[in-house]
Amino acid sequence: MVDAETAVAMAVANAAIESVNFEQEWLTRLYEVASGQVSAEDLTAAEIDRLGG
Repeated sequence: MVDAETAVAMAVANAAIESVNFEQEWLTRLYEVASGQVSAEDLTAAEIDRLGG
């Protein structure tokens, strides 16, 4: 298992291969999930709410 910073760095690198870049807000959210501060389910629900779903 890797630490949260490494997990986010790896996710960002993998996304960059596909030409996907993250804004700072998303990097923060990814770190919060990777470090266990926020659950993936809570992040998903917040994003659905933000998008008006």
